[in-house]
Amino acid sequence: MLKLVTAVVKPQKFDEVKEALKSAGITGVTVTEVKGFGRQGGKTEVFRGSEYKVELLPKLKVEVVVDESVVAAVVEAIKTSGQTGKIGDGKIWVLGIDELVRIRTGEVGVDAVCPRAPEGRRAWAGLRARPRARRVGGLILMASDERERVVADLWALPSTDGMTLDEWRHAAAAGERLPLPAGFCFEEVDAGGVEAQWTWWAGSATDGPVILFFHGGGWVVCSIGTHRVLGGRLAGAVGGRTLVVGYGLAPESPFPGPVQDCAASYRWLLDQGVDPGRVVFAGDSAGGNLVVGVALLLKAEGVPLPAALVAVSPAPDLTFRGESNVTNRPHDPFSRIDDMDRIVELYLQGHDPTDPLASPVFGDLSGLPPLLVMVGPTETLRDDSEDLARVAAAAGVDTTFELVDGAFHTWLGYGGLVPEADASIARIARFIREHAGG
Repeated sequence: MLKLVTAVVKPQKFDEVKEALKSAGITGVTVTEVKGFGRQGGKTEVFRGSEYKVELLPKLKVEVVVDESVVAAVVEAIKTSGQTGKIGDGKIWVLGIDELVRIRTGEVGVDAVCPRAPEGRRAWAGLRARPRARRVGGLILMASDERERVVADLWALPSTDGMTLDEWRHAAAAGERLPLPAGFCFEEVDAGGVEAQWTWWAGSATDGPVILFFHGGGWVVCSIGTHRVLGGRLAGAVGGRTLVVGYGLAPESPFPGPVQDCAASYRWLLDQGVDPGRVVFAGDSAGGNLVVGVALLLKAEGVPLPAALVAVSPAPDLTFRGESNVTNRPHDPFSRIDDMDRIVELYLQGHDPTDPLASPVFGDLSGLPPLLVMVGPTETLRDDSEDLARVAAAAGVDTTFELVDGAFHTWLGYGGLVPEADASIARIARFIREHAGG
Protein backbone atom coordinates (compact mmCIF):
# COMPACT_ATOMS: atom_id res chain seq x y z
CA MET A 1 0.00 0.00 0.00
CA LEU A 2 1.28 3.44 -0.88
CA LYS A 3 1.79 6.06 1.80
CA LEU A 4 2.51 9.77 1.57
CA VAL A 5 5.15 11.04 4.00
CA THR A 6 5.11 14.81 4.54
CA ALA A 7 7.48 16.88 6.64
CA VAL A 8 7.97 20.59 7.18
CA VAL A 9 11.66 21.42 7.47
CA LYS A 10 13.78 24.51 7.85
CA PRO A 11 15.34 25.62 4.55
CA GLN A 12 18.86 25.23 5.93
CA LYS A 13 18.10 21.60 6.74
CA PHE A 14 16.75 20.66 3.31
CA ASP A 15 20.06 19.58 1.77
CA GLU A 16 20.61 17.23 4.70
CA VAL A 17 17.13 15.77 4.31
CA LYS A 18 17.56 15.36 0.55
CA GLU A 19 20.88 13.57 0.95
CA ALA A 20 19.51 11.33 3.67
CA LEU A 21 16.56 10.31 1.47
CA LYS A 22 18.89 9.73 -1.47
CA SER A 23 21.10 7.51 0.68
CA ALA A 24 18.01 5.54 1.63
CA GLY A 25 17.25 4.99 -2.05
CA ILE A 26 14.25 7.34 -2.07
CA THR A 27 13.61 9.46 -5.15
CA GLY A 28 10.67 11.45 -6.46
CA VAL A 29 10.70 13.99 -3.65
CA THR A 30 8.39 16.99 -4.08
CA VAL A 31 9.45 20.23 -2.39
CA THR A 32 7.22 23.26 -1.89
CA GLU A 33 8.07 26.52 -0.15
CA VAL A 34 5.49 27.16 2.54
CA LYS A 35 4.87 30.84 3.19
CA GLY A 36 2.45 32.05 5.80
CA PHE A 37 1.84 28.68 7.45
CA GLY A 38 -0.56 29.53 10.25
CA ARG A 39 -2.71 32.53 10.93
CA GLN A 40 -2.30 36.18 10.00
CA GLY A 41 -0.20 35.64 6.88
CA GLY A 42 3.06 34.29 8.18
CA LYS A 43 2.93 33.49 11.86
CA THR A 44 2.17 30.37 13.78
CA GLU A 45 1.46 30.99 17.44
CA VAL A 46 2.18 28.36 20.07
CA PHE A 47 1.72 28.42 23.84
CA ARG A 48 4.00 26.13 25.84
CA GLY A 49 3.95 26.61 29.59
CA SER A 50 4.57 30.28 30.28
CA GLU A 51 6.08 30.84 26.84
CA TYR A 52 4.21 32.62 24.06
CA LYS A 53 6.13 32.09 20.86
CA VAL A 54 5.58 33.62 17.41
CA GLU A 55 7.47 31.66 14.81
CA LEU A 56 8.05 33.32 11.45
CA LEU A 57 8.33 31.26 8.29
CA PRO A 58 8.97 30.32 5.38
CA LYS A 59 9.79 26.67 5.63
CA LEU A 60 9.91 23.84 3.11
CA LYS A 61 7.30 21.13 2.73
CA VAL A 62 8.85 17.85 1.64
CA GLU A 63 6.57 15.13 0.25
CA VAL A 64 7.37 11.65 -0.97
CA VAL A 65 5.06 8.77 -1.95
CA VAL A 66 6.55 5.40 -1.01
CA ASP A 67 5.50 1.85 -0.36
CA GLU A 68 4.31 1.17 3.17
CA SER A 69 7.29 -1.16 3.71
CA VAL A 70 9.82 1.70 3.58
CA VAL A 71 7.88 4.35 5.53
CA ALA A 72 9.93 3.71 8.67
CA ALA A 73 13.17 4.21 6.74
CA VAL A 74 11.92 7.47 5.24
CA VAL A 75 10.81 8.84 8.60
CA GLU A 76 14.11 7.84 10.19
CA ALA A 77 16.05 9.52 7.36
CA ILE A 78 14.15 12.77 7.91
CA LYS A 79 14.57 12.67 11.68
CA THR A 80 18.28 11.83 11.68
CA SER A 81 19.06 14.58 9.17
CA GLY A 82 18.05 17.35 11.53
CA GLN A 83 14.26 17.20 11.36
CA THR A 84 13.54 16.06 14.92
CA GLY A 85 9.74 15.97 14.84
CA LYS A 86 7.95 12.77 15.77
CA ILE A 87 5.21 11.29 13.61
CA GLY A 88 1.97 13.20 14.13
CA ASP A 89 3.34 16.03 16.25
CA GLY A 90 2.86 18.64 13.54
CA LYS A 91 6.19 18.13 11.74
CA ILE A 92 5.99 14.71 10.08
CA TRP A 93 2.81 13.09 8.80
CA VAL A 94 2.23 9.68 7.27
CA LEU A 95 -1.07 9.30 5.43
CA GLY A 96 -2.64 6.55 3.35
CA ILE A 97 -3.56 7.50 -0.17
CA ASP A 98 -7.22 6.90 0.68
CA GLU A 99 -6.88 9.50 3.45
CA LEU A 100 -5.72 12.25 1.15
CA VAL A 101 -7.81 15.14 -0.02
CA ARG A 102 -8.27 15.58 -3.78
CA ILE A 103 -8.62 19.15 -4.98
CA ARG A 104 -9.82 19.75 -8.54
CA THR A 105 -7.50 22.21 -10.31
CA GLY A 106 -9.97 23.11 -13.07
CA GLU A 107 -7.90 21.37 -15.74
CA VAL A 108 -9.69 18.41 -17.30
CA GLY A 109 -8.62 15.12 -15.78
CA VAL A 110 -6.04 16.67 -13.46
CA ASP A 111 -6.31 16.31 -9.68
CA ALA A 112 -3.92 17.49 -7.03
CA VAL A 113 -3.42 15.14 -4.13
CA CYS A 114 -2.37 16.75 -0.89
CA PRO A 115 -2.58 15.87 2.81
CA ARG A 116 -4.64 17.59 5.40
CA ALA A 117 -2.22 18.60 8.10
CA PRO A 118 -2.06 18.35 10.97
CA GLU A 119 -4.93 16.01 11.89
CA GLY A 120 -6.90 17.00 8.79
CA ARG A 121 -7.16 20.66 9.70
CA ARG A 122 -5.39 22.16 6.68
CA ALA A 123 -5.32 21.16 3.02
CA TRP A 124 -2.06 22.06 1.32
CA ALA A 125 -1.67 22.80 -2.40
CA GLY A 126 0.05 25.36 -4.58
CA LEU A 127 -2.87 25.28 -7.00
CA ARG A 128 -5.76 27.39 -8.20
CA ALA A 129 -8.52 26.85 -5.68
CA ARG A 130 -12.26 26.65 -5.75
CA PRO A 131 -14.00 29.98 -5.07
CA ARG A 132 -14.60 29.35 -1.39
CA ALA A 133 -10.94 28.62 -0.63
CA ARG A 134 -8.80 31.33 0.89
CA ARG A 135 -5.08 31.69 0.33
CA VAL A 136 -2.65 32.42 3.15
CA GLY A 137 0.80 32.80 1.66
CA GLY A 138 1.56 29.56 -0.19
CA LEU A 139 -1.29 27.65 1.45
CA ILE A 140 -4.80 27.13 0.25
CA LEU A 141 -7.10 26.47 3.18
CA MET A 142 -10.05 24.42 1.94
CA ALA A 143 -13.34 23.97 3.74
CA SER A 144 -15.05 20.64 3.11
CA ASP A 145 -18.32 20.49 1.19
CA GLU A 146 -19.99 19.06 4.29
CA ARG A 147 -18.80 21.97 6.40
CA GLU A 148 -20.14 24.47 3.88
CA ARG A 149 -23.56 22.82 3.84
CA VAL A 150 -23.82 22.77 7.63
CA VAL A 151 -22.82 26.42 7.97
CA ALA A 152 -25.36 27.38 5.29
CA ASP A 153 -28.03 25.51 7.24
CA LEU A 154 -27.05 27.34 10.43
CA TRP A 155 -27.38 30.70 8.71
CA ALA A 156 -30.86 29.63 7.58
CA LEU A 157 -32.06 29.00 11.13
CA PRO A 158 -34.39 31.63 12.54
CA SER A 159 -32.98 34.24 14.89
CA THR A 160 -33.73 33.73 18.56
CA ASP A 161 -34.79 37.37 18.84
CA GLY A 162 -38.39 37.41 19.99
CA MET A 163 -38.45 33.75 21.02
CA THR A 164 -39.65 32.85 24.46
CA LEU A 165 -37.23 30.80 26.53
CA ASP A 166 -39.35 27.69 26.00
CA GLU A 167 -39.31 28.24 22.24
CA TRP A 168 -35.56 28.79 22.29
CA ARG A 169 -35.02 25.61 24.29
CA HIS A 170 -37.21 23.61 21.92
CA ALA A 171 -35.26 24.88 18.92
CA ALA A 172 -31.91 24.18 20.57
CA ALA A 173 -33.03 20.64 21.46
CA ALA A 174 -33.44 19.58 17.84
CA GLY A 175 -30.48 17.25 18.20
CA GLU A 176 -32.28 15.30 20.92
CA ARG A 177 -34.92 14.28 18.39
CA LEU A 178 -32.49 12.74 15.89
CA PRO A 179 -32.04 8.95 15.70
CA LEU A 180 -29.05 7.71 17.66
CA PRO A 181 -26.20 6.45 15.44
CA ALA A 182 -25.30 2.78 15.33
CA GLY A 183 -22.69 1.91 17.92
CA PHE A 184 -23.58 4.66 20.37
CA CYS A 185 -24.25 3.43 23.92
CA PHE A 186 -25.38 5.22 27.07
CA GLU A 187 -26.41 4.63 30.66
CA GLU A 188 -28.24 7.08 32.90
CA VAL A 189 -26.73 7.69 36.35
CA ASP A 190 -27.14 9.96 39.34
CA ALA A 191 -23.75 11.63 39.72
CA GLY A 192 -23.83 12.99 43.25
CA GLY A 193 -27.35 14.37 42.90
CA VAL A 194 -26.74 15.58 39.34
CA GLU A 195 -28.32 13.98 36.29
CA ALA A 196 -25.69 12.44 34.01
CA GLN A 197 -25.14 9.77 31.39
CA TRP A 198 -22.24 7.47 30.74
CA THR A 199 -21.60 7.32 27.00
CA TRP A 200 -19.29 5.11 24.98
CA TRP A 201 -18.96 3.53 21.55
CA ALA A 202 -19.65 -0.15 20.94
CA GLY A 203 -16.62 -2.05 19.74
CA SER A 204 -14.15 0.37 21.34
CA ALA A 205 -12.28 -0.17 24.56
CA THR A 206 -13.85 1.40 27.65
CA ASP A 207 -11.04 1.01 30.15
CA GLY A 208 -9.13 4.11 29.04
CA PRO A 209 -9.41 7.71 30.24
CA VAL A 210 -12.64 9.10 31.68
CA ILE A 211 -13.89 12.30 30.07
CA LEU A 212 -16.13 14.50 32.20
CA PHE A 213 -18.04 16.51 29.60
CA PHE A 214 -19.88 19.79 30.22
CA HIS A 215 -22.24 20.69 27.38
CA GLY A 216 -22.65 24.08 25.76
CA GLY A 217 -25.81 26.09 25.32
CA GLY A 218 -25.10 29.33 27.15
CA TRP A 219 -26.08 27.83 30.53
CA VAL A 220 -29.74 28.25 29.50
CA VAL A 221 -30.39 25.78 26.63
CA CYS A 222 -29.19 22.33 25.46
CA SER A 223 -28.78 19.25 27.61
CA ILE A 224 -27.27 15.81 27.92
CA GLY A 225 -29.42 14.80 24.96
CA THR A 226 -27.93 17.38 22.61
CA HIS A 227 -24.32 16.45 23.41
CA ARG A 228 -24.27 12.80 24.44
CA VAL A 229 -23.40 11.49 20.96
CA LEU A 230 -20.39 13.83 20.90
CA GLY A 231 -19.46 12.43 24.30
CA GLY A 232 -19.67 8.94 22.86
CA ARG A 233 -17.48 9.84 19.89
CA LEU A 234 -14.84 11.29 22.19
CA ALA A 235 -15.00 8.15 24.34
CA GLY A 236 -14.60 5.93 21.30
CA ALA A 237 -11.64 7.97 20.08
CA VAL A 238 -9.72 7.51 23.36
CA GLY A 239 -10.93 4.02 24.20
CA GLY A 240 -12.66 5.13 27.38
CA ARG A 241 -15.97 6.48 28.62
CA THR A 242 -17.51 9.93 28.83
CA LEU A 243 -19.75 11.14 31.61
CA VAL A 244 -21.97 13.86 30.14
CA VAL A 245 -23.26 16.11 32.93
CA GLY A 246 -26.80 17.52 32.96
CA TYR A 247 -26.15 20.52 35.15
CA GLY A 248 -29.06 22.77 36.10
CA LEU A 249 -29.91 25.49 33.58
CA ALA A 250 -30.55 29.17 34.22
CA PRO A 251 -32.70 31.01 35.05
CA GLU A 252 -34.00 28.17 37.24
CA SER A 253 -30.43 27.40 38.36
CA PRO A 254 -28.39 30.58 37.91
CA PHE A 255 -24.70 31.09 38.61
CA PRO A 256 -22.99 29.46 40.44
CA GLY A 257 -25.40 26.52 40.17
CA PRO A 258 -23.93 24.98 36.98
CA VAL A 259 -20.38 25.30 38.36
CA GLN A 260 -21.39 23.57 41.58
CA ASP A 261 -23.27 20.80 39.75
CA CYS A 262 -20.29 20.01 37.54
CA ALA A 263 -17.96 20.01 40.55
CA ALA A 264 -20.35 17.64 42.35
CA SER A 265 -20.28 15.23 39.43
CA TYR A 266 -16.47 15.17 39.58
CA ARG A 267 -16.47 14.50 43.32
CA TRP A 268 -18.89 11.64 42.62
CA LEU A 269 -16.41 10.19 40.12
CA LEU A 270 -13.67 10.30 42.72
CA ASP A 271 -15.99 8.64 45.24
CA GLN A 272 -16.43 5.79 42.75
CA GLY A 273 -12.69 5.20 42.93
CA VAL A 274 -11.78 6.83 39.62
CA ASP A 275 -8.18 8.01 39.58
CA PRO A 276 -8.09 11.81 38.99
CA GLY A 277 -4.99 11.21 36.87
CA ARG A 278 -7.23 9.38 34.41
CA VAL A 279 -9.89 12.09 34.19
CA VAL A 280 -10.06 14.94 31.69
CA PHE A 281 -12.58 17.79 31.77
CA ALA A 282 -13.92 18.74 28.33
CA GLY A 283 -16.62 21.09 27.14
CA ASP A 284 -17.72 23.38 24.35
CA SER A 285 -18.91 27.00 24.45
CA ALA A 286 -20.48 27.52 27.89
CA GLY A 287 -19.16 24.07 28.73
CA GLY A 288 -15.66 25.26 27.85
CA ASN A 289 -16.14 28.06 30.38
CA LEU A 290 -17.22 25.50 32.98
CA VAL A 291 -14.16 23.33 32.32
CA VAL A 292 -11.89 26.06 33.68
CA GLY A 293 -14.32 27.51 36.21
CA VAL A 294 -14.91 24.13 37.83
CA ALA A 295 -11.17 23.48 37.96
CA LEU A 296 -10.71 26.82 39.77
CA LEU A 297 -13.40 25.91 42.29
CA LEU A 298 -11.86 22.48 42.95
CA LYS A 299 -8.39 24.00 43.29
CA ALA A 300 -9.69 26.41 45.93
CA GLU A 301 -11.28 23.50 47.81
CA GLY A 302 -8.12 21.42 47.70
CA VAL A 303 -9.73 18.62 45.67
CA PRO A 304 -7.28 16.61 43.49
CA LEU A 305 -7.46 18.04 39.98
CA PRO A 306 -7.99 16.08 36.76
CA ALA A 307 -5.15 15.23 34.38
CA ALA A 308 -6.03 17.82 31.74
CA LEU A 309 -8.60 20.32 30.50
CA VAL A 310 -10.08 20.73 27.01
CA ALA A 311 -12.00 23.95 26.26
CA VAL A 312 -13.51 24.15 22.77
CA SER A 313 -14.87 27.52 21.62
CA PRO A 314 -15.10 28.58 25.27
CA ALA A 315 -16.83 31.70 26.57
CA PRO A 316 -14.25 32.57 29.25
CA ASP A 317 -15.03 36.29 29.59
CA LEU A 318 -18.62 37.32 30.22
CA THR A 319 -17.66 40.95 29.68
CA PHE A 320 -16.83 39.94 26.06
CA ARG A 321 -13.84 42.25 25.64
CA GLY A 322 -12.45 40.52 22.57
CA GLU A 323 -12.76 42.48 19.31
CA SER A 324 -13.96 39.39 17.45
CA ASN A 325 -17.23 39.60 19.41
CA VAL A 326 -17.96 42.49 17.04
CA THR A 327 -15.77 41.94 13.98
CA ASN A 328 -16.76 38.28 13.47
CA ARG A 329 -20.50 38.79 13.80
CA PRO A 330 -20.98 38.86 10.01
CA HIS A 331 -19.12 35.54 9.76
CA ASP A 332 -20.52 33.55 12.68
CA PRO A 333 -24.08 32.20 12.29
CA PHE A 334 -24.37 31.87 16.05
CA SER A 335 -24.30 35.65 16.32
CA ARG A 336 -27.98 35.36 15.29
CA ILE A 337 -28.74 32.22 17.28
CA ASP A 338 -27.14 33.08 20.61
CA ASP A 339 -28.23 36.34 22.25
CA MET A 340 -25.28 36.82 24.59
CA ASP A 341 -26.77 39.78 26.45
CA ARG A 342 -29.86 37.73 27.23
CA ILE A 343 -27.76 34.70 28.17
CA VAL A 344 -25.64 36.68 30.64
CA GLU A 345 -28.72 38.29 32.17
CA LEU A 346 -30.39 34.89 32.69
CA TYR A 347 -27.24 33.19 33.96
CA LEU A 348 -25.66 35.84 36.20
CA GLN A 349 -28.84 37.62 37.31
CA GLY A 350 -26.87 40.68 38.38
CA HIS A 351 -23.79 38.85 39.67
CA ASP A 352 -20.39 40.38 38.91
CA PRO A 353 -19.30 39.08 35.45
CA THR A 354 -15.64 39.33 36.48
CA ASP A 355 -16.04 36.68 39.18
CA PRO A 356 -13.40 34.11 38.15
CA LEU A 357 -15.87 31.25 38.47
CA ALA A 358 -18.06 33.03 35.90
CA SER A 359 -15.24 34.45 33.76
CA PRO A 360 -12.07 32.38 34.27
CA VAL A 361 -9.86 34.90 32.44
CA PHE A 362 -10.08 37.03 35.61
CA GLY A 363 -8.89 34.19 37.85
CA ASP A 364 -5.55 32.90 39.09
CA LEU A 365 -5.04 29.91 36.79
CA SER A 366 -1.72 28.86 38.27
CA GLY A 367 -1.62 25.21 39.27
CA LEU A 368 -4.24 24.09 36.78
CA PRO A 369 -3.63 20.97 34.65
CA PRO A 370 -2.49 21.12 31.00
CA LEU A 371 -5.02 23.00 28.91
CA LEU A 372 -6.01 22.66 25.26
CA VAL A 373 -8.03 25.57 23.80
CA MET A 374 -9.51 25.19 20.32
CA VAL A 375 -11.60 27.72 18.38
CA GLY A 376 -12.49 28.59 14.81
CA PRO A 377 -11.06 31.72 13.13
CA THR A 378 -14.50 33.14 12.27
CA GLU A 379 -16.13 32.62 15.67
CA THR A 380 -17.15 35.63 17.71
CA LEU A 381 -15.48 33.94 20.71
CA ARG A 382 -12.12 33.66 18.94
CA ASP A 383 -10.35 36.52 20.73
CA ASP A 384 -11.76 35.67 24.16
CA SER A 385 -10.63 32.06 23.67
CA GLU A 386 -7.16 33.23 22.76
CA ASP A 387 -7.13 35.51 25.81
CA LEU A 388 -7.89 32.50 28.01
CA ALA A 389 -4.87 30.73 26.55
CA ARG A 390 -2.68 33.79 27.13
CA VAL A 391 -3.76 34.11 30.76
CA ALA A 392 -3.22 30.41 31.40
CA ALA A 393 0.21 30.41 29.77
CA ALA A 394 1.24 33.50 31.73
CA ALA A 395 0.22 31.67 34.93
CA GLY A 396 2.55 28.80 34.08
CA VAL A 397 -0.09 26.38 32.82
CA ASP A 398 1.05 24.00 30.07
CA THR A 399 -1.25 25.55 27.47
CA THR A 400 -1.87 24.74 23.83
CA PHE A 401 -3.95 27.14 21.73
CA GLU A 402 -5.17 26.00 18.33
CA LEU A 403 -6.99 28.12 15.77
CA VAL A 404 -8.70 25.41 13.72
CA ASP A 405 -9.17 26.23 10.05
CA GLY A 406 -12.70 25.49 8.87
CA ALA A 407 -14.08 25.27 12.39
CA PHE A 408 -17.34 27.02 13.27
CA HIS A 409 -19.17 27.30 16.57
CA THR A 410 -20.45 23.85 17.63
CA TRP A 411 -18.46 22.09 14.88
CA LEU A 412 -17.53 19.17 17.15
CA GLY A 413 -21.19 18.20 17.28
CA TYR A 414 -21.08 17.24 13.60
CA GLY A 415 -18.74 14.29 14.02
CA GLY A 416 -19.42 11.59 11.47
CA LEU A 417 -20.69 14.22 9.04
CA VAL A 418 -18.13 17.03 8.80
CA PRO A 419 -14.45 16.08 8.27
CA GLU A 420 -13.27 19.07 10.28
CA ALA A 421 -15.20 17.73 13.29
CA ASP A 422 -13.77 14.23 12.93
CA ALA A 423 -10.24 15.65 12.66
CA SER A 424 -10.69 17.75 15.80
CA ILE A 425 -12.11 14.84 17.77
CA ALA A 426 -9.02 12.85 16.80
CA ARG A 427 -6.82 15.78 17.87
CA ILE A 428 -8.54 16.02 21.24
CA ALA A 429 -8.20 12.27 21.72
CA ARG A 430 -4.46 12.52 21.10
CA PHE A 431 -4.19 15.28 23.72
CA ILE A 432 -6.19 13.22 26.23
CA ARG A 433 -4.08 10.13 25.69
CA GLU A 434 -0.94 12.20 26.13
CA HIS A 435 -2.00 13.42 29.55
CA ALA A 436 -4.35 10.75 30.90
CA GLY A 437 -3.08 7.60 29.22
CA GLY A 438 -5.09 5.46 26.84
